[in-house]
Amino acid sequence: MNHFENVTFSIREIAEVIITKRNKEREESRLRNGEREYNVPIRILDYDPDDGISDDEFLDRELPYHDMYSYDVVLDHFAGVVGGDIVVQVEDKDYQGDTNVLFKSGEGFYGILNFGWGSCSGCDWLQGCNSWTELQELYNDLWRDIVWYETAQECLDYIGQKDWELDSSWHASELKDFLKQCKESLQKAIDEHNPAAVAKFQEECEDALFEDR
Repeated sequence: MNHFENVTFSIREIAEVIITKRNKEREESRLRNGEREYNVPIRILDYDPDDGISDDEFLDRELPYHDMYSYDVVLDHFAGVVGGDIVVQVEDKDYQGDTNVLFKSGEGFYGILNFGWGSCSGCDWLQGCNSWTELQELYNDLWRDIVWYETAQECLDYIGQKDWELDSSWHASELKDFLKQCKESLQKAIDEHNPAAVAKFQEECEDALFEDR
């Protein structure tokens, strides 16, 4: 199920995300290094999203170096689009592997995303992007791969019912760690919205206050 199936990302929106991140990094670098310009990365994308050029003209502009953006930028942007957070993110500790992410939207939906990556342009989707159009396709395709669940319980049920041993990443300890963290986070969310659990918590708080008197 995709509660956000109508969401798509424009090239200019993606560019603005990348530039905002890069400008922030540049400013942080300047502050750390006492305004010494030679310590600041010089590969800065010169682009104003509001400069009036057409999309076609923008497409003719050079795509910035790949070290100017990362999958973390993409995932953080996704979390912002749904007005939520990244609850769990676990990545394989190798030169290639998978990233596993659990999102929570502002409305309380939970989404799971799993994708693979590599260490070079020949084996990694992001590093293989040679144009803004390809980068836009990456954003949109990754977004469509997120599977959303209406409640924490539905997401937890999915995790518990799926035969993960059939997954190609099952051998990796990172996937097991991801599932463990997801179960803990989802169960906590369920308990917090359980009326009985809330009542018990309130009772414990009242007892604690009474004992302190």
